[in-house]
Amino acid sequence: MARLCKSRMKFGGEENYHIFLNSVEGISKIIRLAGLYPEECLVVCSVGKDSKDTNLAKLPEGFSIGNTSEKPKLFNFYTSTCFEGQDIMDPVGRTFIVSEKYKDHTKMDVMTTLLQICGRIRDSRYKFEIIQLYSDSIYKDVTLDEFKQSILRTVEEAERNAALLDQVSGSSRERLLKEFVNKEPYMDVQDGRIIVDRNLANLQIVNYGIVNGQYKTQCNMNAALLSAGVQVRNDLGKFEIDDEELEDVQSIERTPFKEIFEEYVDLCKEPYNMNYFRKNRIEIEKPLVKEAYEKLGPDKVREMKYHQSNIKRELTKLQHETLDTKIFLLLDELLPRQVAIPRSEIKEKLQKIYDELGTNQTAKATDIKR
Repeated sequence: MARLCKSRMKFGGEENYHIFLNSVEGISKIIRLAGLYPEECLVVCSVGKDSKDTNLAKLPEGFSIGNTSEKPKLFNFYTSTCFEGQDIMDPVGRTFIVSEKYKDHTKMDVMTTLLQICGRIRDSRYKFEIIQLYSDSIYKDVTLDEFKQSILRTVEEAERNAALLDQVSGSSRERLLKEFVNKEPYMDVQDGRIIVDRNLANLQIVNYGIVNGQYKTQCNMNAALLSAGVQVRNDLGKFEIDDEELEDVQSIERTPFKEIFEEYVDLCKEPYNMNYFRKNRIEIEKPLVKEAYEKLGPDKVREMKYHQSNIKRELTKLQHETLDTKIFLLLDELLPRQVAIPRSEIKEKLQKIYDELGTNQTAKATDIKR
C-alpha cells in the first residue's frame, strides 16, 4: 500500500485514496514508508476513553485523529470504526481494503463487512471499483475444535491471572498491571478493575473461520468474492509500480539480525554519515538494533551471539527499577503458558534469574506464590 501511495504522489492523478485497514500500527507504517505528511492525510480511528491516547501515540509525530465529516484529503485511512454505518462523500474517492498477514484482526468477512466497506463512499465515480490487498493466512492446519479448546484454555488462564492480580495492592499492583495486562489478549482494566472479555475470545473463534477459510488461499478468496457477486481481476493494473526505496526496506526486514546489527554499527562509526537514510530505515524497521547498540553496546551484543531473546532480557533488566518487576517479567518470558509446570522446574528457572540479577538469593517454593 505504501508503494501505491508513493506512486500517487509521483505520477499525480485526480483520485483521493481511501484506505480501510483495521490497524493503527499498520496505518502508521504506511505513512512512514510512503513519506506522507500530516496535511496530506486524514486518519479516522477510535477516540474512546481508553483508546484515543493509545492510538495517537502509535501515529507518527504531527498526525492527529479526524472524523468522516471532514473534507477528504489525498490519503484517508480508516480502522474498523468506519467499516459500517459511516457515509463518506468524495466524488473522486477510490477505495482500498487492506489486510495484514500477521494480524488477523485486520481481516474481515468478505460476505458482510467487505461489502459494507464497498459502499462507504456514497458519491464516488469509482464506487464500483475496489482494490483489495491481502496475504494468505498463516494459521497452521488445526481443526476448529482444536482452536476453540486452545482459546478456552487461554481465557481460563487469563481469569486465573486476573484473580491473582486482584489480590495484589499498592504500587506493586500498578506495575504488574501495566506490564502484565498488555500481554494478555483478553484482559483489560476498567475503572481499576481487571476484566476478562470472553466475548473477544468468541470473536476470535469467528475470525478463525474467516481467516482459515476465505484468507487461506487466493483461490478461496476469489471464490468468496465471486459468491458475494463481486467481479474479480487479479492484478493492480495501472497501480502496479516498482520502487527501489521500498525494496530497500523489504531487504532490511529479510536480513538476519546479526548482519543488520553489524551494518548499523559501521554506519554509526561514520562521523559524517553519508548514508543517513539507510541508518534511519534500519532504526525504523528494526528498533531493537538501535536500542541494543545504544544501551548494551556492540561488544555485549556480540558476546550474546546476537540472540534477540537474550538481548531483550538484558534490556528488561536495565529498563525496570524494582527487583520484583524484573523477576516477574523475566520469569514470564521463561515459563510456557497453559501447561502444568513442575514446581522444581519453576524453582530452577527462578534460580537462574536470581543468578542473572546477582541477588545472592536461593529460590524457594514460597517464592512461587510471591
